[in-house]
Amino acid sequence: MRRALLCVVVIIAALASVDPVGARVLEDTAGAAAAAEALPAGSIDACVSYSRTTGTCFRSEPLRLQFGQKFFFRGRLGSGLDGPVSVWRMRPNGTHWAPVGSATLTADRRFTWQWRPTEAQVADGYYRFQFRAGLARSNNLRVKVLRTLCDGDVCLQGYVYVPGELTISAGDTVTWTSISSVSHTVDADDESFESALINYGDSFQHTFATTGVFTYHCDLHPLQLGTITVE
Repeated sequence: MRRALLCVVVIIAALASVDPVGARVLEDTAGAAAAAEALPAGSIDACVSYSRTTGTCFRSEPLRLQFGQKFFFRGRLGSGLDGPVSVWRMRPNGTHWAPVGSATLTADRRFTWQWRPTEAQVADGYYRFQFRAGLARSNNLRVKVLRTLCDGDVCLQGYVYVPGELTISAGDTVTWTSISSVSHTVDADDESFESALINYGDSFQHTFATTGVFTYHCDLHPLQLGTITVE
C-alpha cells in the first residue's frame, strides 16, 4: 500500500514541478525574467546553495554543509536599487550583525557571493547572513558548518547512502539524515524497518537489537542500497 502511495506522490510532484522542500526555489533561464519582474521594487531576494550551477537554492530552510565546502549565495535587487551590495553575518547565538564583504553585482541587478568557512567556524549553531543595498535588507539566510557530512550516522546525499556500509554493536541506534535535494526512504529488505518519505534535513532512526547483516534500500530509487552489520 505504501509503495503505491509513494508512486502517486512522485507522479503528482513531477506533474506539478514541486521541489521536495517547499522553501527552496528552483530557477532556470526561462523563468529568470518573470522572477525578476515579480520582485517588489526596493526589495532584495537572496538564497544560498551548495553549488555554483545548481538551480536548488535555500531561502528559509537552513543549509548544512561539511567543513571544506563552499556556500554559494545569490540573489537579485528589485527595481529602484543599485549597488554596492554588502554582506553581513551574525555568529551562532550572536545578537549583532557584522560586515564581512561585498557581493558581485551584474548589470541586471543580480548578485553572487561565496563563503568558505575556516575550521574555527565549525559550530553547533547557525550562522545568519543578510545582504544590504542602501537601506534595503534581504531575507535572513541560515547556514551551518558540520564537522562531518551530516548530523546523522548515515547521510542521504544525492542518490546514495554515505557510508554505504556501517558496522555497529547490538543495541545501537542508527540515524539517517538527508542532505539530498530529492526525497528518499530507508527500507529494510526484510521489512524489519521502514521510514516515511525523508526530505532535506529530515532524519529517521532505528535501533538494532540483534546481531546480523541488514541490507536496505530506497523505495523510490531501487539502485540506492545500504548495509548495516550488527556485531
